[in-house]
Amino acid sequence: MNSDPHYKAYKKVPGKREEFRIKPWELSVVWGNDKRYWNVPDSKDTRRDPHIELLQVCWLEVTGSIKLRDFAKPGKYSVSFRIGKKKDAFGWSVDMPVYVMAKIGKKGKYTVRRAHVARKDDSADFEIPEGAPLQIEIPNPDDYREDEELHFGLYEVWKGRWKGGLQIYEAIVKPAETSIQIRSS
Repeated sequence: MNSDPHYKAYKKVPGKREEFRIKPWELSVVWGNDKRYWNVPDSKDTRRDPHIELLQVCWLEVTGSIKLRDFAKPGKYSVSFRIGKKKDAFGWSVDMPVYVMAKIGKKGKYTVRRAHVARKDDSADFEIPEGAPLQIEIPNPDDYREDEELHFGLYEVWKGRWKGGLQIYEAIVKPAETSIQIRSS
């Protein structure tokens, strides 16, 4: 058994891309190595849609990072997580939001969006945050150190209440969609 209770990402997502779909084993999970709290698949998982399964925690922290030099181009990107809920999920009341957060560099300032898991149907997976997506500006990597990264995560660490039954399929970082707003006169 691993003596570290936290699951560290198996590997970093390599290569220049515009869109990143970060698989479960590429995410770090606080208490992820403790089978009382989480089931975390490894990179050899052959299921059609592998996922991290939250059994029970009061501290939800699932994080990832991407090197700025791996982005194909600078610009606005959205950060989201594709998740689901098991039928026996618990602790996800309306007053128990989760937070999707992202920042550039370890000392950067977080951009935050709140999402409500309780409002979702238990039978299908869904992307959070819904509605107004979390967007972050990815700068020109030439303006930063070689090893600078985008840090992002899914959090609920403030309520101190137990929750379970969440399934995390992937984190998604992709160019933000631009929308045209039409005003009526």
